[in-house]
Amino acid sequence: MWKGIVEDGFWQSEIWDRKKDGTLYAAFQSIVAVRDKENKIVNYIAISHDITEMKNREKTIQQLAFYDFLTKLPNRKLFEQEVESFIKSSHYSNKTFAMLFLDLDNFKWVNDSLGHRFGDKVLVEVSKKISSAISQDCIAARLGGDEFVILAPYEKSLSISQLASKIIEDVRVPLVVEGKEINVGWSIGISLFPENATSYTLLMQNADTAMYAAKAKGKNNFKFFADEMNKSAKERLLIDTRLRYATSSAAFTLNYQPKYSCIEKQIKGLEALIRWQDPVLGFVPPDKFIPIAEESGYIYDIGLWVIKEALRALKVIHSIDASLTMAINVSGKQLENSDFYEDVVAIVRESAIATEKIEFEITETAIMENIQSVVPILQKIKEFGIKISIDDFGTGYSSMAYLKKLPLDSLKIDRAFIMDLEKDEEDRAIVQAILALSNALNLTTIAEGVEKIEHKEILEEMGCNIYQGYLYSKPLDLNALLEFMS
Repeated sequence: MWKGIVEDGFWQSEIWDRKKDGTLYAAFQSIVAVRDKENKIVNYIAISHDITEMKNREKTIQQLAFYDFLTKLPNRKLFEQEVESFIKSSHYSNKTFAMLFLDLDNFKWVNDSLGHRFGDKVLVEVSKKISSAISQDCIAARLGGDEFVILAPYEKSLSISQLASKIIEDVRVPLVVEGKEINVGWSIGISLFPENATSYTLLMQNADTAMYAAKAKGKNNFKFFADEMNKSAKERLLIDTRLRYATSSAAFTLNYQPKYSCIEKQIKGLEALIRWQDPVLGFVPPDKFIPIAEESGYIYDIGLWVIKEALRALKVIHSIDASLTMAINVSGKQLENSDFYEDVVAIVRESAIATEKIEFEITETAIMENIQSVVPILQKIKEFGIKISIDDFGTGYSSMAYLKKLPLDSLKIDRAFIMDLEKDEEDRAIVQAILALSNALNLTTIAEGVEKIEHKEILEEMGCNIYQGYLYSKPLDLNALLEFMS
């Protein structure tokens, strides 16, 4: 600092300082040396700005980058880094480790019968059981949904079998959540380094494959990866097969969930949500078939159908309220297709819907996974007049540097931060930080998963623009929506 002041006459940087009462705070300080006619320093002028609140917000947002919002376990990004670190160090230490891929059995039943809020509480409880079952040299992470993964160093593979057995036994005792007994189980797939694979991607793939084999074996058990296993698990293969028929039939439908403006006290827009009722599989939730559709390449045609159908419905909806907008979910795989922009332009022009009434929602993860190629296509879409929104914000790992460069109109706060908003201080702090970031970037904020009046009141007090959730309306088919709006 003094070297800069004496030689250059000026210095500025971030520092830690103490107030008169001894409280530590962060400051951005600038110091200027004042010289007389003989060029001697006669005084100093210091200007200090308290940036503690800004630092705290940055810390909160950056926390989202590496830890799961619900269970507080490391997320996929941090877990990958840890595995890569183990792999690198193994070249010098000859370390061996196992990757355990855990998937909850019967969790879909919990969500379908008791709701996602209850299901999230179950996930928190099972994450605690995982943490208590593993030793300090293991790393547990949540990948998303009901999928968890563990990195476990070992000397003998028997110790990994014992660990898997212990995890399964720990959930045999029914969980008690909100006074209800819940019976769940684990299907666990295990791949070994370096025996089964020597890269993160293959270790994860093999563990996932082994997990599906364990599930097919009867659930509530574990299975080590074997080379003879079919790389496509039975469930995925069946869904993939049925998707082939679905893309050429009328198997898909759309539901529409209203978005309510906290300021204007009326419906501001709608989100189109795809549904699939298969004659063989029954109802297949989007989080099950969309990843497979992305892998198989079906997602592009499905996505174009969604855009066409949503705009067709919007034309009907505009006969009641011409001010409403339609939000349509777009996959990262769609953005990677070189024909996507031209296809979108053709569909929109054919629909005769004004572009300002259309919004594309892209998940934070989809954007950040291929940021260099995504930004140009999003800019073209924005220039065409379609609004751009980041969906599920806070669950991925957005770089602040890239966020300000994206052609965005809105951020959508993930429902996980809303569900306990009235009683969870951390959730409130995160939502407040996201709102502050959104305001700084002049973006509209949309909170999803609003189910209680307390959620709505807190969000309004914080300055959230729009909310969406069961408090106002569940997703409705077009006929039910038109009746709801009448």
